[in-house]
Amino acid sequence: MTFERKYKDLPSEPPVELTPIREKYFHGDEVLKCKVYKRRWLILLIFVLFCIVSTSQWTQYAIINNIVIRYYNVESVYVEWTAIVYMAVYVPAIIPALIFLEKKGLRWAIFLGALGTALGSWIKAVSVAPDRFWVTFTGQTFVAISQVFLLSIPPRLAAVWFGSNQVSTACAIGVFGNQVGMAAGFLLPPVFVKNHDNVEDIGSDLSLMFNCTAGACTFVLILVLAFFQAAPPLPPSPEEALKMQGESGKEGFFWGNGEQFAGEVGLVFVAGGMVGSVVFGIILDKTHKFKETTVAVYGFSALGMLAFTFTLGLGSRLFVYVTSTFVGCFLGGYMAVGFELGSEITYPEPESTTAGIVILGTQILSVFHAMAYSWMVHVIGDFWANIVLTVTLLIGTGLTVMIPSDLRRQAAHKSSVLHA
Repeated sequence: MTFERKYKDLPSEPPVELTPIREKYFHGDEVLKCKVYKRRWLILLIFVLFCIVSTSQWTQYAIINNIVIRYYNVESVYVEWTAIVYMAVYVPAIIPALIFLEKKGLRWAIFLGALGTALGSWIKAVSVAPDRFWVTFTGQTFVAISQVFLLSIPPRLAAVWFGSNQVSTACAIGVFGNQVGMAAGFLLPPVFVKNHDNVEDIGSDLSLMFNCTAGACTFVLILVLAFFQAAPPLPPSPEEALKMQGESGKEGFFWGNGEQFAGEVGLVFVAGGMVGSVVFGIILDKTHKFKETTVAVYGFSALGMLAFTFTLGLGSRLFVYVTSTFVGCFLGGYMAVGFELGSEITYPEPESTTAGIVILGTQILSVFHAMAYSWMVHVIGDFWANIVLTVTLLIGTGLTVMIPSDLRRQAAHKSSVLHA
C-alpha cells in the first residue's frame, strides 16, 4: 500500500525528500517518499493548548484545599480526591483509550479528550453551591477521564508529524504543555479564589474561575474540530515510513496564605520542569544519548529531592524556591526523556502504546505514593517522608542503568540513509 493511498482522505501535496538535499532514503531499491509539513507546528500548538486546559484542572481544588472545605463543608480527604482521581481513573481507562487511539487515530482521540474536558468543565461551572460538591466532583471526574487521551500522545504526535532531527524536541514541547498546565493549576486558583469571610463571596470567585476554565476548554475544542489532523499526507521521516509499511525488519517489543505559598512552590517546581523538558528534548535530538541522558536526569532528580528536603527546614523561602526549581527541572524533564527512551527501545511499536504503558505504571505507583506519602507525613513527619521519596528515586536511577541501550528507532533511521 502506498502512502498516497493510505492517506487518501487528507489533502495531497507534492512529495519532496527530507533535508538536507544531499541525503536520500532508501528501502531496498525503493526511494522512501517523506516530507515535513509546516502545519506540524499548528498541530503541536493545538495539542499544547489542550494539555494546558486539561492539566490545569488537576490541582484546581487541592491547591486551595482549606477554602474548598469551607465552601462545600466537606472533609479534607474529599478535596484531596479531586486530584487523586486524575491518577485513579487512568488505570482502568488507559487500555481502552490506547485501543481507540490505534483504531481511530490522533484526531478522534484528541477530539474525544477535548470534548470530555469541555463537558466536565461546564459541569463544574454549574456546581457552585455549598450542597453541590458531588456535582463538582462529577465534573472533575469527566476531566480526569479525558486526560487519558493526552498523556501518551506527545511521542506519537512527534513521530507522526516531525522529522528525525526534531522528534525529541517536539515530544518535549508536548510535555511542556502539561507542565504549563500544571503551573497554571498551581498559580491561578489562589488568584481567582480568595479566602473571604463571606461564603457567598467565595462562591462568586469559584463561579468566575469555573466559567473562565470552561470557556477556554470550549475554545480549544473548536480549534480541534477546525484544524487538528490525524496525520500528514506523507510520513515525515524514513523510520516512520518503514513503520507505516510494516517493513522495519524489527520484531515488536510488545506482543498483539499557606495555600498561596504552596501554589508558588508548585509554580516554580513546574516552571523548572518546563525548562527541563525542552532543554533535554533538544539535547536528545543533538546527541541521541537516550539512556545516558535518562540516567543523568534521574540521578539529578534524586539529588534535587534531597536538597529540597533539607531546605524545607531552613525557614528560607528563597532556598525552597531555588531547590524546587532545580528538582522540578529534572523531574519535569524526565517525562519527555523517558518517553523518547521508551520509543527507541520498543520501535516499531506505536509511540502512544509505549507511552501509555509507561504512564499506566506511573499512575498506579502515583496513587500508591500519594496515599503512602500522606500516611508517612502524619506518622514519621514530612522530613522522613521526603527521604523515603529520595531513596525511591535513587532506586529508580539504579534500575534505569540496567536498561539495555538498544536504540531501535535510531538504527532504522541509519539503515535508511545513503549519502550521495
